[in-house]
Amino acid sequence: MDIKYLKYHHSRIAAACVYLSIKINKSNNSNWINELIETSKIPENDIRETAKLICGILKIYGCDKSNLQAIRKKYLLEKNLKVARVEIQN
Repeated sequence: MDIKYLKYHHSRIAAACVYLSIKINKSNNSNWINELIETSKIPENDIRETAKLICGILKIYGCDKSNLQAIRKKYLLEKNLKVARVEIQN
């Protein structure tokens, strides 16, 4: 990874990951996102900013030339719900 991501608290990174999963699954977004913001006490803009950084990481390490292809192949399997195939939209 990159050292610049160390400045973020674990709770903010976790909230951003949950935010991304809500967006990816397109499940009743507003209710879940409002609950996430209320529970985490982190403003949505901060969560969204961190989520964009995570998307950038996924784009870099999700490419075919990455040295993390073993992990990608693992998450292409049916038993892992083929989550590596999920398209991430900005």
